[in-house]
Amino acid sequence: MGDFEKDSESGHTGKTDSDRTLIITILMTLIAFLAPIATSGYNYGYSYNLTITALIWSIHMDGYIFSFQFLDFYS
Repeated sequence: MGDFEKDSESGHTGKTDSDRTLIITILMTLIAFLAPIATSGYNYGYSYNLTITALIWSIHMDGYIFSFQFLDFYS
């Protein structure tokens, strides 16, 4: 009693598991490097300053300038 085998797992080869693991690893790495990790902003008078930063890029915005830059890996 209690012993059973799922039909879908009886012909399992393991190849789809390794493919799925590779895809998840690649997606998690991309998310880690591309997702924003910090934001800062302040407003003074009629001007503002906003910065959004990730591990490899940064965006700086104020009332006059919008700049995007890739960060140096050695800094």
